Amino acid sequence: MMDKIEPASAGPEKSCLPPRFRKARLNPPEASAYLAEVHGTPVAVATLNKMRCVGGGPQFNRFGRAILYPRDSLDAWVAERLGATMTSTSQR
Repeated sequence: MMDKIEPASAGPEKSCLPPRFRKARLNPPEASAYLAEVHGTPVAVATLNKMRCVGGGPQFNRFGRAILYPRDSLDAWVAERLGATMTSTSQR
């Protein structure tokens, strides 16, 4: 049984990650699982695919036809999308 991993402010340390997330670059299914497990932000593979076309998603690399997401880019994208903490929905 695996405990939930808490992300650090600049991203989780490599040594505290499960072995499948210790790679420098993750393919779309691995990136989706990484975002859900490490950051608690579920993003479907289909959503990542669409964001690659229309923009607004994390930065990625291409290796031939393969799509690879650097872990640092995933961490930065989540940090950028998370807003400040609020005490009421009427705050902006």
